[in-house]
Amino acid sequence: MGDPLETLLAVSLGVGLAAACGLRVFLPLLALGAAARLDLVALAPGFAWAGGTPALILLGTATVLEIAAYYIPWLDNALDVIAGPVAVLAGVTVTASVLVEVPPVVRWAIAIIAGGGASAAVQATTSLLRLKSSALTGGLANPLLATAEWVGALALALLVLGDEKTGQEVAGRPAIAVDGCKLECAAKGLECAGAADIRKVAVFDVVRRHRGLKPEGVCDLNADGLKLARAAAEEGAAIVDGLVPEVPHA
Repeated sequence: MGDPLETLLAVSLGVGLAAACGLRVFLPLLALGAAARLDLVALAPGFAWAGGTPALILLGTATVLEIAAYYIPWLDNALDVIAGPVAVLAGVTVTASVLVEVPPVVRWAIAIIAGGGASAAVQATTSLLRLKSSALTGGLANPLLATAEWVGALALALLVLGDEKTGQEVAGRPAIAVDGCKLECAAKGLECAGAADIRKVAVFDVVRRHRGLKPEGVCDLNADGLKLARAAAEEGAAIVDGLVPEVPHA
């Protein structure tokens, strides 16, 4: 393995992008590919395709279609069912792609546990929030949530890729960090950006509190895996409810 600090930074970058994949699947992949194309980030062996022209065209098209689809009433909830396993796969991919100085076995272990865990927790949280929004507002507030999601995915991707303007926007504001392991890479990245009042959702702690559950699978979780994802999502949703002021009903 390379320098420990560089490895930690790479893990932070990967987990941050994975969390963004939980908000929108293709947008973080597009941001990563564009950054690689501009030589702003190095990619691990086997991932050079992400910065190629065909990949950027496909990811750009997929990003636009995905963002637009979430503004179609009721289709957004249906998409959440499909987006769950796809977001996990995307989270694993982006995490593995930036772990340049890490042996393959360790790279994929980190990618699956930390990257996949972060994207699954974030995606499950947004799904629960959308269901709650659909139940309380009949879907009228869902477009606002959809906007917040893709803007958040873009901002998070730019933040972890080192965009200074995005870092300035984060500084001094409350933030939620979803971490897949004890390294707390997402939280440390937000701390470096100067975020205030960082609330944490630690997937590792969720697993520890539910020792009786035996999750299996990466993209296709078994019943216990879905229960763990829901538990992490409920923690995230509770944090969001605490940060967002109550809106008085008419």
